[in-house]
Amino acid sequence: MKKNDTAQYIRQENDKELLKERAVKLARKITSDEAGAEAARIGRSKDYVQFSLGLDAYAFDTSVVKEVLETEDIVSVPCTPDFITGVISVRGHICPVIDLRAFLGLSGGPERPFLAAVKKVLVLSSSEMKLAVLIDEVTDVFSVQNDDIKPRAAGNSGSDRFSVGTINAKVVVLDGVKLLDASELIVNEVVNGSMSLR
Repeated sequence: MKKNDTAQYIRQENDKELLKERAVKLARKITSDEAGAEAARIGRSKDYVQFSLGLDAYAFDTSVVKEVLETEDIVSVPCTPDFITGVISVRGHICPVIDLRAFLGLSGGPERPFLAAVKKVLVLSSSEMKLAVLIDEVTDVFSVQNDDIKPRAAGNSGSDRFSVGTINAKVVVLDGVKLLDASELIVNEVVNGSMSLR
């Protein structure tokens, strides 16, 4: 080995040792308490899909929202309540479409989604039920801590029954699981040979 090569080798080894020492000093061990706190923080937050109905903003937990669709092919079904707009085919499966405004007893707002040629729907699903709800627009997808969802002020809104709370007093968070379990959505009667929802 030449003298220059030896000196360069020693410098490289010294540099490696110096970098290793710095890395050890800069490295911070994450204690089990810190790891548990971070896991708890993540566990206290959920993702939501925000959408508009007229001038109002609502959100569903993403765990129940399976997809967002645009459709022109909503087929009306006779002998159903006013809030049932009809049915659509979602990958070969028949899915009822409800007008969330009518179902929750909300005011119509300036733009009714069923007046547009192309209608936007959120497809909600649980292990027991799948349905689509008419919306105006998807406006956001976001994460929020459970503590940031505040209870709604008592009122007589039809959405109170399915409300989890509000975010920033602007976005009403709806309980999608409770909506999917609503008894009004269950077919349990036959009227003149046609099924009716009660």
